Amino acid sequence: MNTTRQYKGLLLIVFCVSGLGINTPTLADNPSWFGKKATGTWMAGVKAGNMIHEGKDFSNSTNAGLLVGYTFARPVGGAGGSTSVEFEMTTNIDKGNFGSGSVLTTPGKWNVESKAVYVAYRSAGTVYFKGKLGGVIADVTTVRDSGATSNDTIEDAKVSLGAGLGMRLNEKANIELEWASGIGENDINYVSLGAVFNF
Repeated sequence: MNTTRQYKGLLLIVFCVSGLGINTPTLADNPSWFGKKATGTWMAGVKAGNMIHEGKDFSNSTNAGLLVGYTFARPVGGAGGSTSVEFEMTTNIDKGNFGSGSVLTTPGKWNVESKAVYVAYRSAGTVYFKGKLGGVIADVTTVRDSGATSNDTIEDAKVSLGAGLGMRLNEKANIELEWASGIGENDINYVSLGAVFNF
């Protein structure tokens, strides 16, 4: 039998058994993290908010995004927080405007698409602090009202940092209000509200 098919079949069985609520070993049962047994949870989330362009005469655009990651359950320091690795992707759902007072000197619309990887820290408690640091690749597109030939898309990779506040609704769900910087060539800031689900 084809090895790839065997693996696909095994993954399907694990997925189905997990869906039935039968206890199965997690992917983190055996690995170690800094020499100690690693345990943790996978996460997935959704978010939406404003991309705030720091350029003169730019209004905000609106983006929505998805987040996937893994949270290590081992406490960090004496505060009992947790560390995670997160991949985040956002897409534009409502373009922003720029005016004749901008560096582009003519009015038009702009938007941004982004992909990022972060290492994030969440403090302990029902209400918690979140800080994150990573890298982001952003495609910033400007479309001048003067015509399609004046479209311009710039891809930019930068270091990004962020901070926010969250609330643990239960063991499986959190809500988070978050700010992230360093998106695009003009340090576009992303202020978002989202939900994170742990499984």
